[in-house]
Amino acid sequence: MKTSQVLLSTLLLFGLLTPSNAAETASELLPPSTLLYAEIKDPSATVSSFLDHPYYAQLQELEPYQELLKQPQYLQGMFGLRMIEAQLGMTWRQAVTALSAGGVTVAFDPATEGFAVLFKGENEENLNKVVSKVIEFARKDAENKGNDDPYEINEYRGVEVYMAKNGGFLTHGNWLIAGNKSELGKQLIDALLDGREDSFASNSEFQNVRQNVDDSAIAWAFLNLEPLRQAEDEKLQQLFSGKSDNPAAELLFGGVLETLTGASHVSASLNAQGNGVALNFQLPHDPDSVPELREHFFGPKGAGQAAQLQQIPDMLFGLTAYRNVSEMWLRSGDLFNEQVNDGLAQADSNLSTFFSGKDFGEDILGVLTPQMQIIAARQTYSEDQPIPAIKIPAFALVAEMEDPETTTREFRRIFHSFIGFFNVIGAMNGQPQFELGFDKFEGGDFVSARPVPLEGEETGSDAKINFNFSPTIAFSGSRLVISSATGLARSIATAERPTSESSSTEKMNTQMELNAPQLQLALEDNRSHLIAQNMLNDGHTREEAEQQIGILLEALKLFEQADLSLSTDDSSLKIEFGIELNE
Repeated sequence: MKTSQVLLSTLLLFGLLTPSNAAETASELLPPSTLLYAEIKDPSATVSSFLDHPYYAQLQELEPYQELLKQPQYLQGMFGLRMIEAQLGMTWRQAVTALSAGGVTVAFDPATEGFAVLFKGENEENLNKVVSKVIEFARKDAENKGNDDPYEINEYRGVEVYMAKNGGFLTHGNWLIAGNKSELGKQLIDALLDGREDSFASNSEFQNVRQNVDDSAIAWAFLNLEPLRQAEDEKLQQLFSGKSDNPAAELLFGGVLETLTGASHVSASLNAQGNGVALNFQLPHDPDSVPELREHFFGPKGAGQAAQLQQIPDMLFGLTAYRNVSEMWLRSGDLFNEQVNDGLAQADSNLSTFFSGKDFGEDILGVLTPQMQIIAARQTYSEDQPIPAIKIPAFALVAEMEDPETTTREFRRIFHSFIGFFNVIGAMNGQPQFELGFDKFEGGDFVSARPVPLEGEETGSDAKINFNFSPTIAFSGSRLVISSATGLARSIATAERPTSESSSTEKMNTQMELNAPQLQLALEDNRSHLIAQNMLNDGHTREEAEQQIGILLEALKLFEQADLSLSTDDSSLKIEFGIELNE
């Protein structure tokens, strides 16, 4: 044997060189037809970060968690876990590391209809130690229960495959692979032994996504949309058709549906972010290719951008978005099916009558700019006024007027007519009447309508739900505020407007914000009603209902905020959902 051959063999034997066909990543083992690829980078680190986080300590202090610790099933499970740890000679967290230090991948291949889970272990020795002990435990448990051996051992190309009821698993080197289809399993074994030139890793779009995964990502995924787009499935065909046939869905998600019609893939990642986590989705998107039909969502050439979200004290929820509702309304004939359009035509006719013959799409919606906001806030009530038994947060629509001088007069008149109409309807149904009020503030004015209590009901804490509402319309320069309550309208109209300047190349299309402390307080305001509803709907005793509602309210104290945003840049559409925990 030549000296070079001896040297090469020696290096391979001691692991100083790796055979060229050895797969470093799961994507190198998977076939190119793979539809879904999802990877957890380091499960042991993820588990540790959760268990070592102060949030987990707070969770352990909750009463439901303390009750769980006393349950016989929990105690029995912990005893079994300790027995397993003793047999393994390592803690369960060390076992997780042994099985998945190199990551865990879940994949689906439509060509074989096979799902596979691929664990890349810490090393071959520790991986096999854990797997062999698990097999031993499973067999002993079956024997003790008088059942047959849960595993049937098959062999393919010298690799032992443990077949179970719904699939099988195998180990090779530091890989543990489980799946449900033998055809996919054989391909994976072939790739382990021979390597493969046509692996999923060679997919250029997958490579691009992988290279751009943030280092802070806990997990990430890639979904190939082309096979789904070509599938003969009615629901999938509807999803990729670009039509929603629902005005509310079109208003919220029309741009996403448009992007799905041509996107080749969607990627996702779960990232650690400050004191919380963020789930991000990304699709290829070309602003220049946005059709006129969807300009109401993205703006001309995709340049539409939402205003910066207005912040006010005690804000519970806020949404800011770019939506040209007038254009969507006028293009409804091309956006929706015949049934929806018949309903919209009827609504348009009724609204035109209500607005003194003005066209709702052009003359009412058309006078507002596409930048719109919806804001909700917890209400406070004065003791010298009726306090409703059920307390509903106030909410408001905030918009900008194209021609403030003309539009202000028109909307003030419409508001008067609106209150008059409701007073007539309310009188017919024995509801409190609304009394109009007018007020000014620096930079603007507003018209409000306050419900008038019946004689003898001027105060009290169990008033009708009507006393949550004091409809108000406020005008401040070009800003229009239509609110369910006077206090919220005043807060928004007099608040300092946020600056919208941004140097980012990303265009924020939609942004939502939910403040958990305010939500918790709003629910606390209605604790007695929530308890009563729980008893009525679920048949619980008062004690059981109080416990469940108490758990909900205590759990909300662990959270600070939830955010959802949709933005675009020159090549992609991004959706991000984030949760921030309370410190």
